[in-house]
Amino acid sequence: MKKGKFNWGLALCITLCLAVGAVFRFNSLVLARVYPVYQAFRGYRILQSVPHYEEEQVGNFSIRHNSIDTDKLRDLVDIIYGYGNEVLDLFDYVPDGDIDVILFEDDKEFHQSLGIPKDQPTLGAYSGGKIAILERSEDGSVGNMLTNSFVHELTHLVVDDLAGGNFPVWFTEGSALYMEYMLLGYEWGRELGSADIYSIEELTDDFYRLDEYQAYRQAFLEVSDIIERIGWDGYLDLLQELGDGQDFYLNS
Repeated sequence: MKKGKFNWGLALCITLCLAVGAVFRFNSLVLARVYPVYQAFRGYRILQSVPHYEEEQVGNFSIRHNSIDTDKLRDLVDIIYGYGNEVLDLFDYVPDGDIDVILFEDDKEFHQSLGIPKDQPTLGAYSGGKIAILERSEDGSVGNMLTNSFVHELTHLVVDDLAGGNFPVWFTEGSALYMEYMLLGYEWGRELGSADIYSIEELTDDFYRLDEYQAYRQAFLEVSDIIERIGWDGYLDLLQELGDGQDFYLNS
């Protein structure tokens, strides 16, 4: 019997189809494995944007700052001592190394370093495994939300690391708001009650295009409902399963 020529083009096409199929079939697992690499690269870029900042060690945390406002720096140190380990302990989370907390004095530098559009004012952000805190609000006032910002962004970091980024945005935002509620007694959008105006699909697909106040309120309520249903230990198990690559909607 005459042997036919091996069709490399067909073989390549089949291989690509199988690879694409695997990504779609196991996309959660792929994300959980690739995401830490992306985060490490992003974190490196953020630190490269503030090479002139000084460092101050506070337990498991390394504060990077260029601040002339020593009172605000001391406030942050006190907040870290007061709530840093409390958040970590609640999640049974032991960091691999120091957790970088970058205290920005200038809002322009804050937005540029984190890649946050100027038209999105915020006092805190999490990206690349780094926590960024702005000393003062956009209008120049120091405000009284420094503690909330730290607890909120630290929760983002822990949830992100444990679950490998394998979740919709509303879940991590709701988790961060739940921690503010749990530790600080602050309930986002309490006056809105419990009426839902967005579907889970809308929260998942269009979170940042929805009304911010209502979307964050619903995110908080959704996470609160999950924790009420499965308990805190069940919530921690969920984070572990997500980190192992399990599909979010099959586990929550």
